[in-house]
Amino acid sequence: MAEVEELLDDVTVRMPSAAEVRARGDRRRVRLRAGTGAVAVAMVAGMSWALLPGGGGPQEVRPAGPPAATSVAEPNPYKTGNEFNGLADSDVPLFTKWHWRLSDEPGKEAVRLPRLGFDDACPQTPDTSQDRLDQVSYTALYEGDGKSIARHRYVDYANAAQAADGLRQLTDALAACGLEPRGKGADMYYAGDSAGGPWLRVDVDHGRAWISVIEVQAAKE
Repeated sequence: MAEVEELLDDVTVRMPSAAEVRARGDRRRVRLRAGTGAVAVAMVAGMSWALLPGGGGPQEVRPAGPPAATSVAEPNPYKTGNEFNGLADSDVPLFTKWHWRLSDEPGKEAVRLPRLGFDDACPQTPDTSQDRLDQVSYTALYEGDGKSIARHRYVDYANAAQAADGLRQLTDALAACGLEPRGKGADMYYAGDSAGGPWLRVDVDHGRAWISVIEVQAAKE
């Protein structure tokens, strides 16, 4: 240590004042904060570029929009596309009793709704929808044992309002014919002795813009 003291004998050492020490410390902290901020910005920028597709330059990234609505077709057991699915003989109600056979002349029985039954079994309900596009789209006639007869009619309507009106007229016609609801839920149907005498059963199915009607007529049970 003697050598160091001898070297310092002829050297004037000036110590900084306390204010200057504090000023230097403040400048140092400012530089450190500035450097840290620059590094953080660089890291974020690097991450942003890395996430951009292709990394070829600045690109505008938009948030994903709402998913496009998917149209789901209404289930219809009677049609596949534009093709009608006719009932098999065994699918007609009471097949085990009357052993239905599809007739080859269904066209003569293409009767408009809301008329029900064959011949004069039911009153001729006034048709108030002649100006509407509710023509019967499909008719099938089935012959059974004895004098039993069955018919399946299907109607496509132009819209839901017309279908609802057609269903209301059909319900009124069922009541006017003297038929009462039987069963519950999906198994419900209308049956009874018709106003004209023969026993009649009517199964009604419908969707948003279509109605299906299956009639079974026979001598009184």
